[in-house]
Amino acid sequence: MSMNNVRFGTVLPETLRVYRRQLGILWGVAALISLPQYIVEVLLGQGSVGTVLDLVIGAVSDAWLGATIVLLVWPMLQVKSSNHSPLVESLIHPARRIVSISILVAGTQIAVGTALAFLIVPGVGLFTIWFAALPALVVEGEGVFGAWRRSEELTKGYRKYLVWVALFVLAIQLSMALFALLLGPLGLAGTLFSFGSDVVVYPFSVVAMTIVYAALVEHPEGSQPDLSA
Repeated sequence: MSMNNVRFGTVLPETLRVYRRQLGILWGVAALISLPQYIVEVLLGQGSVGTVLDLVIGAVSDAWLGATIVLLVWPMLQVKSSNHSPLVESLIHPARRIVSISILVAGTQIAVGTALAFLIVPGVGLFTIWFAALPALVVEGEGVFGAWRRSEELTKGYRKYLVWVALFVLAIQLSMALFALLLGPLGLAGTLFSFGSDVVVYPFSVVAMTIVYAALVEHPEGSQPDLSA
């Protein structure tokens, strides 16, 4: 596989192209899946019950949305294919494995977040190693640990290029999280900002992950998607 396919200068333009092409669908799906979490947050506030429910629903929402986006984007990246996964099927399919997907997404967030809290470099490195884990789980049907191992295998030899993609995605996510934290005391305004961030930023991140995964795996045709086109 050409290393140019996983360089920052190739992945970012391709991510932007796919993101813009599917903007309406991505934002609509993200709003639909993320909304319950914020309804609970507004209705129950920041009490212990509300916080627990918010965390649980948030983890499931991130997992469901991430898997749905992978299913929507993956067919577009197949060589010589312009197919799209049916929207309803892409929304329903993740329910069959929502526990595994939720554990993978939450586990990755916790592990990377913990590593970042102690030292930035290990956190970025871990995120780079697991960058393709979610698509691996959704597309290949891997289990949680199998998806992490699969991502580790796929990214081996390419991490010095992928780290810049991972760092960019991580920087966007952390910036939005920081702004949401700062706006938290404002009540509804903070909630609306967090909701908007989930709708706009998270789909972009998953599109980037799926594009990197597509560049790393071999397709049935035996060739790689040309992301430099």
